[in-house]
Amino acid sequence: MLVTVGWTGALAPPQPPHATGDVAGRISFGTVQGNLRLSQDDNQALLGGVTKLSSVGPPDDSQFPYGWGAGTTSTVGGPEGTYQDYPAYLRALVDGTTQVNVGFDTAQNRLSPTFRQTDGLPGSNADRPLIVGSYNLGANGTVYLEQRVRLQGGLAKFEWTIVNTDTLAHTVGLRWTINQRPAAGFYFVNSDRGVSPRPLVLGADPSTPGVIVPPIPDTLDIFARRADTITDPGFHNRQIFRGLDTTLPVSVYLSDAIEMAPGTATPRGAWLPQAQGIRVPTFETGIATTAYYGNTPLGYVVPPGGRRVVIAYVGPGGTSDLVADDLILSTESPTALPFYPGAAVLPGVMGNTSATLASVAAKFIGTPVRGTDASGNPAVTGVNNQFQIFASVTSQKQRLPDADVPLSGVSVSLTLPPGLRFVTNPATGSPDPSRKLVQPTGTGSTRLGELVGDQTGTASWLVEPTGEVYGPVTYQVAMGVERPNPLSRSIGRTIVIPATPLVELKTGFFQMLGFPFQFDPLLSNNGDPDTIINSLSRPIDEPVLLFRWVPDPLSTTGGGRYVKETKIEPGVAYFYRPAQGGGGKRLLYLRGAQPQALQAPTGNALTVPLQIILEKGWNMISNPYVYEIPLNYLRIVPLENNPSLSSISFSEAVRNNVIRGGVFYYSAAESGYRFFEDLTAALKPWQGYWVYLNTRVSVLFATPTQRDAVVLPDPVNPTPEPATRAQKTMTADSWKLGLVIRSADGKQDASTRIGVAPGASSGQSDYPKPPAPIDSAVRLAITKGDAASRYAQVLKTPGGKASWDLVVEGADQDGVATLLWEGLGVVPKQVRLSITDAQGHTTNLRNASSLRVNIRKGVTSRFVVTAQRQTSQTLAITSLKKVSEGRASGIQSHTFSVRLTQDATITATLKTQNGAVIAVINPGRAAAAGETRLVWNGRSQNGSAVPAGMYRLEVNAISDSGDRVMRDLPVNSVR
Repeated sequence: MLVTVGWTGALAPPQPPHATGDVAGRISFGTVQGNLRLSQDDNQALLGGVTKLSSVGPPDDSQFPYGWGAGTTSTVGGPEGTYQDYPAYLRALVDGTTQVNVGFDTAQNRLSPTFRQTDGLPGSNADRPLIVGSYNLGANGTVYLEQRVRLQGGLAKFEWTIVNTDTLAHTVGLRWTINQRPAAGFYFVNSDRGVSPRPLVLGADPSTPGVIVPPIPDTLDIFARRADTITDPGFHNRQIFRGLDTTLPVSVYLSDAIEMAPGTATPRGAWLPQAQGIRVPTFETGIATTAYYGNTPLGYVVPPGGRRVVIAYVGPGGTSDLVADDLILSTESPTALPFYPGAAVLPGVMGNTSATLASVAAKFIGTPVRGTDASGNPAVTGVNNQFQIFASVTSQKQRLPDADVPLSGVSVSLTLPPGLRFVTNPATGSPDPSRKLVQPTGTGSTRLGELVGDQTGTASWLVEPTGEVYGPVTYQVAMGVERPNPLSRSIGRTIVIPATPLVELKTGFFQMLGFPFQFDPLLSNNGDPDTIINSLSRPIDEPVLLFRWVPDPLSTTGGGRYVKETKIEPGVAYFYRPAQGGGGKRLLYLRGAQPQALQAPTGNALTVPLQIILEKGWNMISNPYVYEIPLNYLRIVPLENNPSLSSISFSEAVRNNVIRGGVFYYSAAESGYRFFEDLTAALKPWQGYWVYLNTRVSVLFATPTQRDAVVLPDPVNPTPEPATRAQKTMTADSWKLGLVIRSADGKQDASTRIGVAPGASSGQSDYPKPPAPIDSAVRLAITKGDAASRYAQVLKTPGGKASWDLVVEGADQDGVATLLWEGLGVVPKQVRLSITDAQGHTTNLRNASSLRVNIRKGVTSRFVVTAQRQTSQTLAITSLKKVSEGRASGIQSHTFSVRLTQDATITATLKTQNGAVIAVINPGRAAAAGETRLVWNGRSQNGSAVPAGMYRLEVNAISDSGDRVMRDLPVNSVR
């Protein structure tokens, strides 16, 4: 991919094929080839701009991309010109008082930087432009800024160096503003809202110190258009804040474009954005992103003679790049594959009662193929679900005639995950091979698999979904170089495959299910489960067993009841038991299923979230969309004591005790519950979830945000309008342990956790246990003072000793179950954990992996888990010596003293000098910290007297935390 960077002005250079001019000091990005997959971005500005690049004529204001495509045409202005339409610019704040627009002198005259076709070395002829410039920032000319802009794969790298030549320290802050095109349908991805048109501050908010704001993400994705017409295809811009060698800003503002326009932000203007007094804070004229850089609120303190480097990356969002000093490996593919609902009426799909995932599901994934029917009328004749995956390798070596060593044997290999496969390439008549030599592009080498300095080589593969997998799948691209020195790299990229109306389920037991569709009232008989499930699915369910939980709002323990459902609705989950099918599996093919309209932005319209009402207590919910959404895309509107009906994020609802912590789901693979607390985790299509509410709420399901995740309109039957990701390091003061009960039939409950955490005394981290599944199954829970309540997680305050009361119940017959513990290996070793049954038998959890439990129908088994933090020093045997001798029946006996620094299990073995075992005199017995006495009676393991001679006593000790130590002692035995 080639990204243009440049400027204009009287000294602007002639335009090379892939670089152009822009306003001095303000950088604009454009593309000759926007990306390898699509042509819509070719010769377009990456950061806005309407006009295309021209390869003829002088570089004037009509032939290169501006930020918004227009010049000095608005009423918003300043000393440097009148610009509402502006691309990107850099501003410096010097010593907290002087603001300087980089690229202008103190009289606001534009300064043209230097354009280089390459890095400026003699004899070089590369395809990689470089822009350099040096600008005075003030302080009597002693502080200046060096700017370098160059291309690295699909990214533009900005490197700013603040130089202080003064004898005094100076503080310099940088503010990097990028403008986006104003048009209906532009947005950015807010981690708490999904698609968002609202201003936001990320990181620290210097205007309101102490206010909690969302953290700065690794990347920020902006989706906008370059023109005000709805036919403009739009573009995806990405700013990178973490990774590579980028500099993390202290704050990032997303503001209305006018608030950050250079005419508004004059040298005499405010350093922070100034709201324009609009009634509702939304983006009205466009999105401007502003990154503030500094290690103090006013910037970086640069010492006398010092330098400070700031690096930023901007590029298109449709690529993944692995940037290194020698090579850049990039791959491009769709972010997500489109869903086509019109496939339901295609031949081989409509009414197919013998459908399979491979034969039918894949036809819902792709774009319609338009043609004519038998009567010559326009019609959809099929679905094209094939797409290309591209890879490119760019040599970062400089192209010099006397030093350029070409890379040869440069290849890329594609490994596809389940759910994707290679297809026949029409150009070759056979499937693409997984490994290909790269095809060089631009000037330089023309030989397959060979790259000279500053040259890029590409390869592509034709791929299609199999229909057997939905959700995110990750492919891998591996790059190899044979000569002059072998090397290899790899990079992965994720593609999201939409769910379809076909899903394969296990049979014979109830499982928790959500339906990621709405249903046509006529085709589905107004959402009737029997019509939806039995019309196309085989074998037929007689009857359809579908149940939903109805909470009792008066219950204080999460009580309620299951009711048989008569209507399937999106956003709701159910317990469903499929009829028997082949191999213990059943394929559901839903009749009348239609995805929620506008499930992702199309560039022309924003989405409308689905809304459902949830009652106090336990509720069953599901993802109503065919694409995954993060849990935090659920906006919660409390319906009590909230007269303005303001919404909060899921995480805010947890913090405010509107929602009780974890989200539970039923794992069909494990036949039992699990739960998660990660609020960035995804809600998957077809999966049902439990949430516990302390009050009645309305839930808004924000839609997926990946740009390519478009539910395409059906030209024959238009889609109707809608109704309305890491485990922390554990310490002795903060740890969790998972407990699992598993019955002999394979069913299990893995949704119980104990642990300690600071602030746990509030009880906010104590999560109730969801209702039991419809099917009888053994359950594990924690009880507290109220014997009727059952908890999935209870955390205690750290320090000292803590205990948890457990119950095992729910068995429908007598038998044996296994109690297991998960994650013990990451619980700090100084935490001693044990479990005691009702008979008083205690088991050290670190000395066993499970516990056998005898279960009886209708009987509750009780246990107590105890955690004791060890405060003693590291396990050691500080002393091992013989303290006395004796004689019995003519045989000499020996008494030894062992001293331990902490409690441990010790084993003492007497061996010959060659290591052969003579006797085990202390076979794995518990010993307390301090002195323990061991006695050897002078006999071997079989009871016979040992011959006189030299022997060796070996003592091994193992602590509860698993630490092991050993010490030995020579022993002289006489007769």
